Amino acid sequence: MSTLYVTDQGAYLSVKNQQFQVFYQGELKIKIPVVRVSNIVMFGCCNVSHGAVSMALQRRIPIMYLSQKGRYFGYTGVQGDAKVEYLMQQVKCCENPLFTRQQAEAIVTAKLHNSRILLMRLNRRRPTEIAT
Repeated sequence: MSTLYVTDQGAYLSVKNQQFQVFYQGELKIKIPVVRVSNIVMFGCCNVSHGAVSMALQRRIPIMYLSQKGRYFGYTGVQGDAKVEYLMQQVKCCENPLFTRQQAEAIVTAKLHNSRILLMRLNRRRPTEIAT
C-alpha cells in the first residue's frame, strides 16, 4: 500500500471504477487502484470529489490537507483503527482448510520461483557447472 500525493495546484481527485484518478488542467495524470492506497495527502489548492471522499472514508483511507508549503491544516478520516469487516473476513478464511492450503502453496511456489530467478542471475555473473 502506498501514499497518494497530490501536489499540483488546481489538481482534482476523483474516483471511477474503484480507481482514484488525478486530473490536472482537465488531463488525466494518474490512475491508481483504491486497494493500493493507504493514505492521501493534498498539498495546497487541490479539489476532491464527493465520490473520492466517500470511497476514502469507506476504505478507511485518511485524507490529509496541507498548505502548498506543507503546513498542516487537518485531515478527513474515520475514527479508530480497527477494520472489523476486514478482520472478520480474515478469520473466516483462516478457518477454511482449502483456502489456507492454497495460500501456503502459493507462497511456497512464489518463493521457489524467486529463488530460481536469483540463482540464474547469479550464475550469469559467475557461471558454475552446478547451476545449469
